[in-house]
Amino acid sequence: MKTTQNHQLDNAPPETRLSADERETSFLWDDSSSICLCYTANPAMLRKLDSLCETYPECFVCTKRHFNSGFYEFPKRFVSIRKPPQKKELSQQERQAIALRLSLARNERKSHL
Repeated sequence: MKTTQNHQLDNAPPETRLSADERETSFLWDDSSSICLCYTANPAMLRKLDSLCETYPECFVCTKRHFNSGFYEFPKRFVSIRKPPQKKELSQQERQAIALRLSLARNERKSHL
């Protein structure tokens, strides 16, 4: 992947700020390419992707940057969709053992302060 210049977050003027439902993130890819195209207007995602572009310019490329949005390219193998975590049902004995370990760890930490 080609690299581009570093894109810093701009302080957007108040009249250009987006509402919550406008701060979206979209990923796009197809079977004919190994590249994922990402558009985001989410400030946290912008910071994360800008940081990745700076740290890993060989993998993450910012193709266009605006005050409050950006377009990025990176390998689609970096995108992962996972199943939800399974809630583990604990028995009363397991709960008591966990509570005891936590209590001991807290007491040990207090003694080191």
